[in-house]
Amino acid sequence: MGVPAHSLDRLRQVSTSRYATRGIDTRRVRDTLGVDLHIRRWETIHNDLHWNNLLAPELGILDWEFWGRGPAGTDAASLYCYSLLVPDVARRVWRTFGTVLDTDDGQRALLWVAARLLHRATKLGDHPALITPLHELTAPLLRSGGA
Repeated sequence: MGVPAHSLDRLRQVSTSRYATRGIDTRRVRDTLGVDLHIRRWETIHNDLHWNNLLAPELGILDWEFWGRGPAGTDAASLYCYSLLVPDVARRVWRTFGTVLDTDDGQRALLWVAARLLHRATKLGDHPALITPLHELTAPLLRSGGA
């Protein structure tokens, strides 16, 4: 898979007062998905985990300028969302991080990340092919009250 779950477990345990997110992220969720997302648990995150920031075959994680405290599950949710265009990879990510993504915190993280990526896709033109899969991901989460 490339990102052992224990690597993110170790990152979560790092103590820091640095915050990876700002109030703009909460507004972005509301503006993009139409919900107020209440984050209940915060942890240390990379906050920009996607395939271009990973090295293999020995795991290396690049691009640390956005790290700090953020919603629990953000890194697993980010890797999953960035994998949606390749269903086999998305399934492998879910199998690896399902214990995180299948929780209430994980569901909130999926909405958090999806809102950020949808904003970037619609406003900045980044990864426009993700728009439909991200809407398909968020629709059932929003219906089930994942916010």
